[in-house]
Amino acid sequence: MTEHSPLREEDGELARKRPRDRVLVYATVLCTLVSLTVVLWRPWENAPGTDRGGPRVECSSGDRQLAASLSRDIGRAVERHPGHIAVAIHERIGNTTCTYDSARRFDSASVVKIAVLGALLRRAEDEGRELTWDEQELAARMIEQSDNEATTELWHRLGVARISGFLGMIGATTTVPDRDGVWGLTQTSAADQIKLLAVLAYDNPVVHEGSRAKAAEMMSRVTESQRWGVTAGAHDKESAYLKNGWLQRSSGSWRVHSVGFFRGGRSEYSIAVLTEGKPTMRKSIQAIEVVSRAVHAELA
Repeated sequence: MTEHSPLREEDGELARKRPRDRVLVYATVLCTLVSLTVVLWRPWENAPGTDRGGPRVECSSGDRQLAASLSRDIGRAVERHPGHIAVAIHERIGNTTCTYDSARRFDSASVVKIAVLGALLRRAEDEGRELTWDEQELAARMIEQSDNEATTELWHRLGVARISGFLGMIGATTTVPDRDGVWGLTQTSAADQIKLLAVLAYDNPVVHEGSRAKAAEMMSRVTESQRWGVTAGAHDKESAYLKNGWLQRSSGSWRVHSVGFFRGGRSEYSIAVLTEGKPTMRKSIQAIEVVSRAVHAELA
């Protein structure tokens, strides 16, 4: 609007002759501006986890307030770190679940080692025996140190058919071994990682109590340098059972994942956060830990 616009001149005339009409004009202009603001800025359309056409944070719980808080906090955490990120959470006692793009498939990197461990434990049960000393030693190296040679040895001993059969038993339908047998390129999802954690953490007909205790012991003893990711923000009184994975592809981008389950306090819950496409491992870990802290703040 120019300095000598008709509206400005009329406003001046109205100010001198019709004060009540002036108020009406100002009110009309204000209402118009507010209406335009509402049209152009719709906060409910841009709220965390509610982007149109994209993945959404979806939480359910017997405690509606908890579900709403988790949805809000996870949404904000995801929004702070754009890129490919998937989240799945299950809290057992209150049956609280949250998901964000949880069916999306990622290169598994070393989180596939949980599936290898589960298949190994199940085979021993099928054969009516304990793990041999050699199997126990290889499994401990695979989980506690993320030793790749130990993983490759167990992968070959078990065979893809047995590992796939174990995945089928627990309904992990989006986890598919690589056709060329490269275990780190197994495709998996956050939703399937929660299923894998469940059979190692809680009572179920697939992996029995003694085997689960072995798995929990290994996952609780992950070497200190690898205790990052979903443990961020966990309460000191909680016991944490963890497995992380990281892989840099030839494109330079990273696949960095962290999964684990937690016991103690008033709840027992599992968290799986998978990421892809970050330029550095450090940025990937930061994204995982922002989500992790948001979850622990509500559940721990």
